[in-house]
Amino acid sequence: MLDLQFNMLVSYTYRSDDPVPSEDGNSHSKTAAAKAPETKTFAFYTVVDLGPIIPREVSRAESDFI
Repeated sequence: MLDLQFNMLVSYTYRSDDPVPSEDGNSHSKTAAAKAPETKTFAFYTVVDLGPIIPREVSRAESDFI
């Protein structure tokens, strides 16, 4: 029996609609409202575990073709 696992990179890109705060701390200033939405990316690795792999028994009729 063999446990089947693989690594997967998950990457998520999204557009942030949050206003960008200005230098004076006021996020509702005219310059912040005129700025285009920012694109952000979040990525991480994870392990996907598919569980145990049990070998299939080969019947006599199938073994003749192997």
